[in-house]
Amino acid sequence: MISVERIRDPGLVIQAVTHPRVWHHSSDDFSPSVADMAQYIDCERQMWLGCWHGEEYLGCFLFQPHNHVLWEVHTVLLPIAWGALSSACAAAALEWVWSNLPAKRLVTSVPENNPLALRFAQRSGFDGYGFNPGAIQKNGKLLGLHMLGITKPGELSCPQQQP
Repeated sequence: MISVERIRDPGLVIQAVTHPRVWHHSSDDFSPSVADMAQYIDCERQMWLGCWHGEEYLGCFLFQPHNHVLWEVHTVLLPIAWGALSSACAAAALEWVWSNLPAKRLVTSVPENNPLALRFAQRSGFDGYGFNPGAIQKNGKLLGLHMLGITKPGELSCPQQQP
């Protein structure tokens, strides 16, 4: 069984974000160095949600509000959680967010060079709503971001309108 709770220990976040197999996927050309990451993690002002399988730490999610109802989410799961456990982590995190935050819509962005993360987001219930070309730089190359979102169940009273 997966449990989730708010992380207040920046060391847990840093452990996930800077893991050698994660850092490659979660950083870009302008990310701070692994050594400097600690100064960017503020667990009191940032909403980090950790996932555990029993006593084993699986990683975390960052939730940042855009406004009262729209929040952005970033996923940082450790390799031990890749595969079947990742879906359980996402489901538990979504359940926690819908019950504990004012969020009614979550959005995320996935770099075009990370098809596994894109499939993870889609399996977790996120639907694509756009593509932002040239939005990040990785290894000197501009990459686009797939834009995805999910709305809290029961919140949309009418069909979604496309721009």
